[in-house]
Amino acid sequence: MGTMVFDAGILPERMQVNLVNLIGGVYDGILVSGILNGELDREADFLRDSGCRGCKYEFESDFEGLFKAGAELLPHLLGQEFPELFGSPITGEKGAITIESVGTAELSDDYFSSTDYVPATIAIDRGKLASLMAENGVSELWDGHGRSGFVRTADADYWTVCQAVPELMGSMQGGAFEDLWLVEPISELSSDYFHEVVDQELAEKYGCPVHSENGTPWAWGC
Repeated sequence: MGTMVFDAGILPERMQVNLVNLIGGVYDGILVSGILNGELDREADFLRDSGCRGCKYEFESDFEGLFKAGAELLPHLLGQEFPELFGSPITGEKGAITIESVGTAELSDDYFSSTDYVPATIAIDRGKLASLMAENGVSELWDGHGRSGFVRTADADYWTVCQAVPELMGSMQGGAFEDLWLVEPISELSSDYFHEVVDQELAEKYGCPVHSENGTPWAWGC
């Protein structure tokens, strides 16, 4: 595959990106789906262990809603995990990349032909980004050519930042860059969904005293 030398000078001060591309596809519908399915299994175990036999657990989970909620959390989570790159949510110190806003996320209709879409406006501190690249020993990036079945269509600036940022994230993770750092916060988000929405729905639908403990007063027997 062809390579190119990183050049911060071609990057604009501000640009529109798909966060899924910017962070290397770490956050996507496949990740969220797996987490949601895990929460479904845990909730089913809870129902069985708590003696709730009447709740048949046939509600429709809001997978798209959970994906969008997770996307809205990304700027904060990225800052927690990579403060030098994305800015610290604790100290307020700016990083090389500032995610100024995140729009409405959209799930891909076909993972074979397109990616999930999390629109965002980012500001780029070219000096800080170049310094981080040098500090982490990242100088060459894939230029988008030479891979069978892949055709690069992105402009040079967009392609460069979407290659540089994942490379930096991987370097900061010691080369073992995976999506595991996102699993816990998205799982917590999913769990909140169940406790706030599902338990109430089950209590209302089946009159379950187990779920009524969460504050739904109308159920007396399961």
